[in-house]
Amino acid sequence: MQQAATALRTGREALFGDEQVGAIQEDVNLNAHRFFVQMGWSVLSVDTHAVPNAYLLRGEITPCRSYRQKANLYEIREGDLIPGSKERDKDGKEVWGSYIRYAYHEAERLVALESRAERKTGLVEITALNSDLGGQVYRKVNLNELFFPDWPKLPEKTSDVIAALEIRIAELKAAQPVDMPDFYLPVIFAVGDQLIEAARRADFIQRDLLTYTHTCLKLTPKDEGFKRAYDSVDYEMLARTGIPQVHAAEIQTAQALEKLSERQDQNSLKDLVEVMKAKIEQDGQIIQLLLSERQPAKATRQPKE
Repeated sequence: MQQAATALRTGREALFGDEQVGAIQEDVNLNAHRFFVQMGWSVLSVDTHAVPNAYLLRGEITPCRSYRQKANLYEIREGDLIPGSKERDKDGKEVWGSYIRYAYHEAERLVALESRAERKTGLVEITALNSDLGGQVYRKVNLNELFFPDWPKLPEKTSDVIAALEIRIAELKAAQPVDMPDFYLPVIFAVGDQLIEAARRADFIQRDLLTYTHTCLKLTPKDEGFKRAYDSVDYEMLARTGIPQVHAAEIQTAQALEKLSERQDQNSLKDLVEVMKAKIEQDGQIIQLLLSERQPAKATRQPKE
């Protein structure tokens, strides 16, 4: 008879086994900066003041750093209160205090929020900078100007940003910048690759969102998910992707016919022919877009990546 010897286990061990889920490694530097970028929006707001001003500009590599948070004393955990940070209210009672919100925790929260979001924003962490050397490169090299010589001006379309980055990285590999230490280059090229991936991610997300928007625009008012017109967010995505508006061809045709009714001459007829040619081309693009749609005719949900 074989007797199985079962050691007593804690509840955490029974649930997670040998992996201590949620535990923080002792060698993690909670104050070490983390770095993020987004390529799809002129300005993207984020849910933390660990990022300066709580927003990221398009294409700008932005640090996430520890910061001091003021809160009610009852909200601050024991041991987290910064010594000497207590403040009194107008009645003279010590009510307020401050504690540190660490870069590590705030960055992990941003990553988790983007991962769980049904409607992605395109926020990407530049993990190539997550080291002492990476932090040094960020401090010593203006990465934004290095990768975008016309900084802060970027191409309007994301596809053009990708092409410009590929060309720039090829230039840097062919001719190393003056006074650039050799040991910086692997980090810089890794950052460049991640910027390209961030741009591709933004392009994919915005094309997916526009597919859903175009589905909603083609519904009738009685259908769930009906959308009457583009909003400001849609217009920015149209500019970033280069996708034509769903009714663009019809609008151009109407304008041409209006011109023709006003002026019955050869130039007007020529303009009409050119517009009709453009309409045929755009209709072809829209048909391909419709064929690629994954949403049902009746839109009921946001697209997923």
